[in-house]
Amino acid sequence: MVTPIDEAAHHDDVFVKLVTITPEGEAAWNHGRLFLFRDLVQRDAFAARIAAHAALFDGSADATSRRKAQAESLRRLIGVSDYAFGDG
Repeated sequence: MVTPIDEAAHHDDVFVKLVTITPEGEAAWNHGRLFLFRDLVQRDAFAARIAAHAALFDGSADATSRRKAQAESLRRLIGVSDYAFGDG
């Protein structure tokens, strides 16, 4: 699932790749998103840069408030993990 915000952020090098996972059958969640980053610098800048893209998508206070309220009603953090891939 790629939203217009994600598409614009990807184009602007906010992250390298987005993978969406969905459960098979009945589950308490409907999808998860896995962002892949080039390095720790890109990863550490992610939150601020994706927020900036969200503001550009529709920067009105009302739209931002509605989007944030809906996202918070849907979001449940299952876990956060950092993995380094490569030759090291």
